[in-house]
Amino acid sequence: MKTNKFLYIDKIIALEKQLEFSDNRLIIMEELARLYYKAGEYVRSVDCFKKLDTDENRLSFVNYEIYATALTRIDDIDGAAEIILKNRHLKTESPDFLCDLAIIESIRGDRKESANYISQAVELFGNHPSVMITKAETAYFLGRPEEGRELFLKFFNCVTPEEVNRLVIIVARFCVSVNCNEDARLFLQKSEYVRNHRYYFELATVAISLKLYSKALVYLEHYLKEEPENSYAFFLQGLCISNLGSRNDEALESFQKSVSLAPYNYVFNYFLSLEYIMMQKYDVASKILEKIFTEDLFTRDEDYAYALGMSLFLSGEHKNSLECFKKASQIFPHNNEIMKGYIKIMGILDEKPADIITLYDTLISNSHGRSDLLDIDFGEIIEWMESSDCYKSITQNYDEAIRDGKKLLKEKRLLASLKQFFCAKKISPKSIAPTYYIAKISYTLNSLNTAYSYIELAYKEDNRNFYILYLYYKIMHMKLLPIPKFLQQNLIESGEKEGVIALKESEWEEAYRVYTRLFDISRNPKYFYYYLEALNQLGETKQLQSEIVENLEHIDFSAFPQIKETIMEFTRIEAE
Repeated sequence: MKTNKFLYIDKIIALEKQLEFSDNRLIIMEELARLYYKAGEYVRSVDCFKKLDTDENRLSFVNYEIYATALTRIDDIDGAAEIILKNRHLKTESPDFLCDLAIIESIRGDRKESANYISQAVELFGNHPSVMITKAETAYFLGRPEEGRELFLKFFNCVTPEEVNRLVIIVARFCVSVNCNEDARLFLQKSEYVRNHRYYFELATVAISLKLYSKALVYLEHYLKEEPENSYAFFLQGLCISNLGSRNDEALESFQKSVSLAPYNYVFNYFLSLEYIMMQKYDVASKILEKIFTEDLFTRDEDYAYALGMSLFLSGEHKNSLECFKKASQIFPHNNEIMKGYIKIMGILDEKPADIITLYDTLISNSHGRSDLLDIDFGEIIEWMESSDCYKSITQNYDEAIRDGKKLLKEKRLLASLKQFFCAKKISPKSIAPTYYIAKISYTLNSLNTAYSYIELAYKEDNRNFYILYLYYKIMHMKLLPIPKFLQQNLIESGEKEGVIALKESEWEEAYRVYTRLFDISRNPKYFYYYLEALNQLGETKQLQSEIVENLEHIDFSAFPQIKETIMEFTRIEAE
């Protein structure tokens, strides 16, 4: 669960309910827009601000800044610039609007325009703190973190020790947001003289975001001496202790204090339940999660839905757990942990609903086709599909099954595609196409034994087909089997024939497919040139440049110097 999310979700849910019945809709919507932004729900924040920003209801400059920043977070840089320019008249007495435009142009990558806005700000407002901070921030956005770091450090030397603490919080949070955690740690060390105890709390949250849990505990200890009734500080204390490990009792005590001070705070109860799960007290954990259950919470927070499902499962309530995961999988289909939990419990209860294949395909899709990351034995699933006749009722038409299988394969719905090819294999057992595709999909799903048995069948039927030979080669290579010389020789011969035909007929997609495979098995510069030429003809300039950068240094061009020169010519890259 993300820190910025759990800080605000209680307030968001409460305000969303109020919005339905309140007469002060604009005030509530404005607060929601800000909270969505703080919680990292930038699309919702933008939607709220769009509804608020009308001729009858103008936003304050601060809200326009939040609105613009939310737009940058969803990559609408032009929209952000338009919002700031449209409302620059609201802030003529400070450099804020010029600083905002400088930041936007630096995110866009326009160094010259960003510098222009900073120059204007310096001319009008001198070394105003906002200008100095913006100068440093734009350096980070423009890929010059060393310059940004020096500017921030220079600024630290110009302010009082008490102002340093406020600045440290701002700067360290910024560095975290642009993934410069080392710089954030460096700046955090500047906060040595803290007179205002409230800064300890803010410094603790920064330290936690940097995973400096021991340092955060020191800050929180100072803070709690002055604010012993702050439930959130106790919660953060428990979070730090829990992350340091092996001190479950202490973490539990801190979480219990936070819950005793705020009994119905969903976040505090949620983490208290996680601590009980860590201590294997699953029944206590599930009772806590059920105590704070609301439909809004379940449908809004995937972490809560997953924790509830798992605690029910671990406390032995398997049927309730299954229902929980089933519902969660429908609400959060892109959450792999929920999908895996659902599938795992179905396996334990030996239930295989009609949509089991869709569930697996969703998991694969969520992992961008990387089935190896899922820790699932797809070999067992393929065997079940093959033996269960789950494909029986699809169609009795062979051509239809092959056509639909290819379509689903193109859509990356691997198991649904496999189902069609099993169907085609059943209709026409001796046909090569379904056999090849079953092998191909099994290989993609890392089920090498199944892939090997099917590719052997395909190879026996046609030992000259380039794609069958290539897949056979790849599967043998993955299984660490010795690859016969005649197989490699046949593969290259058939590939060259296919490649020549594709080039002659200007079938560039086919040429690309053939020559990438030939280059994969031989690293021959000639094949590298032909598949780059195919990319060039297809207009895939970015991929072409990427392939050259990735492969050029690792290819031996000694026997083919002319090919290297030709590659340099059509890609406009100079050889080093």
